[in-house]
Amino acid sequence: MDDVPGPRVRSLVADVGGSISLALLAISRRTARDFGDVHADVLRALPAAAHVIAVVHRAARGAVEEWLRAAERAGRCTVLEIPDDEPLSAWTRDALIPCAGSGDGPLLLRPAPHDLYRGGPVCDALRAFGSTVDACPLPIAGGNVLVGEDVVLLGADDAARCGAALDGEEPASWSRRELDAERRLIVVGSDRAAPPEIERPAAHPRGWTEVVHFGNRAPTTQPLFHLDLFVALAGRGADGRERVVVADARRGAEVLGDDVREEALAGHFDAVATALDEAGLAVSRAPQPLVYMDEITARRRVSYFPPYANVLVSQEGATRPRVILPTFGHGAWPELAACDDANADLWQGLGFDVHRLGDCRPLAENLGGPRCLVQVLARTAPCGPP
Repeated sequence: MDDVPGPRVRSLVADVGGSISLALLAISRRTARDFGDVHADVLRALPAAAHVIAVVHRAARGAVEEWLRAAERAGRCTVLEIPDDEPLSAWTRDALIPCAGSGDGPLLLRPAPHDLYRGGPVCDALRAFGSTVDACPLPIAGGNVLVGEDVVLLGADDAARCGAALDGEEPASWSRRELDAERRLIVVGSDRAAPPEIERPAAHPRGWTEVVHFGNRAPTTQPLFHLDLFVALAGRGADGRERVVVADARRGAEVLGDDVREEALAGHFDAVATALDEAGLAVSRAPQPLVYMDEITARRRVSYFPPYANVLVSQEGATRPRVILPTFGHGAWPELAACDDANADLWQGLGFDVHRLGDCRPLAENLGGPRCLVQVLARTAPCGPP
């Protein structure tokens, strides 16, 4: 499917409000093996009425069909099988940004740096639903964009890249033209530079190296390279303000009974929360500790954050809104169950029913979460209070 000229007036599909009605997943032979339990869990968690488009490698099809049967979703899923040697990324969120439909199906923006879904099998699947793709000149990733009822949050790193690409044009101007004509743009970063990923000799275990600031690339003011790894939108509150949940590294360490490490960048997360409060949003803080995984063969310890903010929100009919929440208190990190509980309590306090996914550490150890896996292409209109 070739890129086509799109409308100049756009409205992005929100992360809140209404029920998820159409979603895209991409499941390769590798991710069917490595993320299989999470994929199956997500298929069970999505709204019963949602239709899923699943683009899958041939070797993964049997497993996917089994998951669909177990989730009683086989009649509400379109499976497109492709050869195993076709490139296929599980992170459907990054390369396409969906807009509210114009005509028979969704409009998808393809940001400048992402060619992965420009054509081929993924776009074939989307075209079956009447989708069109509009080339977008902005060098942004979908994981760095969060869409509320009246706001668009954009990671500061991508905003800086956009400014450089557009000769210093004001962000509010190019956002209205290229992203969303009505919503207010809020650029989200900290008030200081954040360090890039480094590998250095480890103090423990002896003879190992350690990786810190995993995934970050200079220059950056974001504590994590994608906004949806540390910020989530939670709809409008009773006072009319849009609500946002921001990771709290200090609280994460406290829940685990640990000291706050310098590498946890607690001050950067605090600065993000302060800036969003000053922008008029109602801010809640979510415990998100710094943990690690050990690569035994490489003798390397990699520090990472379990991304509790990487959630999916849906409201089916006039019921209470529901959050699909990752959990990480499994396997080598049973103590994270306390953070799982604390994050569930936070969302319940915001008025959400909580659907806890199973072990999402395989996603976190690859710098992702459930929102990264699921590209929400369309939502029904909201039917009740947030």
